[in-house]
Amino acid sequence: MRLRFVPAIVIVGVCALAASAEPPNLKLPDGVTPESLADIKEAARVADLLEKHCPQPQSEGVRMFVAILRGSDLGGNDGWFGPAQSRYTWTWLTGRCGLDAKAKAIPSDKFPGPAALFDTLDRDGDDRITPSDLDWSDRNPYVMQANMLHRLFRRIDGNGDGQLTRDELDALFKRLAGDKDHFTADDLRGAMIPRGASSPTDKPSIPVLVRGLFAGEIGSISEGPRVDETAPAFTLRTVDGKGSLSPLNGRNRKPLVLIFGSFT
Repeated sequence: MRLRFVPAIVIVGVCALAASAEPPNLKLPDGVTPESLADIKEAARVADLLEKHCPQPQSEGVRMFVAILRGSDLGGNDGWFGPAQSRYTWTWLTGRCGLDAKAKAIPSDKFPGPAALFDTLDRDGDDRITPSDLDWSDRNPYVMQANMLHRLFRRIDGNGDGQLTRDELDALFKRLAGDKDHFTADDLRGAMIPRGASSPTDKPSIPVLVRGLFAGEIGSISEGPRVDETAPAFTLRTVDGKGSLSPLNGRNRKPLVLIFGSFT
């Protein structure tokens, strides 16, 4: 059985990796405690040690630890929160369409699938699929605009039912305009970003995040298989509790999808 998408997670210590199948232990250097890492200089020193002594290429766990120590906001590209891995890359898609991997776009007449699928992949609706259409990272302009509009919609949607009614829009106008017959960009900004709203400075402290890392609260300490690697052997109890499922023992003849994820 092969995995099609697996966010691999690994935690390493500082930073002697044992040549065994057991996951390495996560540990701080001697004399260092999570509390002492509240000192930015001390946190930077430990981050330097990790980057110097851990083998290259660094595991996701090392990158996560370093990102925490350097005060990262832990966005979509830091630590193990990096871009997802997939076998279905731009090279794969252009190959399926009979195009060279260096092609900058896939026109509709070269797409072998149904028109509805093409329209779904053609995110910006310009009648061609480009790498940008497939980029869902936080740095993509479309994603940034979509996220901004989604947050705006949620603030206007007073009852949270996912629908905006005329009454809700009228109430918003009255709230923004007050006694005026119009509202300005400053009025809108003040209502959508109220004073005291959360800012990057409100994030958890480095000691809190380090303790969470050790406790497994922000990720698993065990490294999972990567894309196209064979899944590890496992046994699961069936829903009815009357049997078990072990897909790697040859008895299971049906496709099985494994989802490795974190749900909070």
